[in-house]
Amino acid sequence: MENNTTESNKLLAKFMGYEYVPHLPEAIYKPGWWYKNTPDKYSKIGSKPTKFVESYFLCRRHGDLRYSNEWNWLMRVVEKIEKLNLSNFYDENNFMNVSVDIESGHCHIFVELNYDPSHRITGVSNYDTPKLKLVYSQVVEFVKWYNGRMV
Repeated sequence: MENNTTESNKLLAKFMGYEYVPHLPEAIYKPGWWYKNTPDKYSKIGSKPTKFVESYFLCRRHGDLRYSNEWNWLMRVVEKIEKLNLSNFYDENNFMNVSVDIESGHCHIFVELNYDPSHRITGVSNYDTPKLKLVYSQVVEFVKWYNGRMV
């Protein structure tokens, strides 16, 4: 289970735009970190223009990824899912939004459409599963679906 959770956490980190830099002696970035680039920034040092890239560091090791056990981490993924524009998957005028519905014992992810019924991408109902695990499992399933569509 732990390896599966680690792989799912890595999947979510990549979906959120983070990359892992393994420990390499010649690495530009700090070795062994999950990071996300921000837009390039330029500055002048003396008369010589130099370019540098700011990075945001998420964590050091794969085991430090907390999407599976921290609401704050997981909700950032939910918010990104809800902001996705999937109009390239559907008729441009038909697509409205992606909604993540979280209720007691339920988590469903839908694509809301203007002209057609909503399309459920993933969903589960289970009152015996803690809400965090329930939402996490459905977010992972959605990201797998989404990544498959992006190919």
